[in-house]
Amino acid sequence: MKIGIVVHSFSGNTMSVAERLAQSLSEKGYEADILRLQVTGGENRNQRDIGKIALQLIPDMKGFDNLIVAGPVRGFQASPVIRKFFDEVNDIEGKNVAMFVTHAFPYSFFGGKSAIGQMERMCREKGAKVGFTGIIDWGSGKREKQIETLVKNITDLM
Repeated sequence: MKIGIVVHSFSGNTMSVAERLAQSLSEKGYEADILRLQVTGGENRNQRDIGKIALQLIPDMKGFDNLIVAGPVRGFQASPVIRKFFDEVNDIEGKNVAMFVTHAFPYSFFGGKSAIGQMERMCREKGAKVGFTGIIDWGSGKREKQIETLVKNITDLM
């Protein structure tokens, strides 16, 4: 089974979780490809208007059996780069998708829940099926346990 892991990571936190997830999936015999979303000309962290964001590449989703989409929370919302991805992506209709967000705060209600809810909605609007969502509270003392649980749950789901 081939799994695409679509990641937006500004600070590297989200990418570090995606890399652990890819390793876990590979150890279970899956082919897991990390597809990092990059902004043309570099990312302006203050840019929230997705109409002013150009992605270097929208990955082709046709070759993947399942998808994982991950990004940071930005101002209690899904990152504009993830929103731009969902605005432009095609070929995810009918695919099973797991997703997660990372954010700086110690509690999920400080933006994590609203961001993951946005991502779920955008995913379903494209006709995909959301099978798992997760939130990593980076500022929490439980962060490592949250990451371990997320990696196990997504790996088992695939």
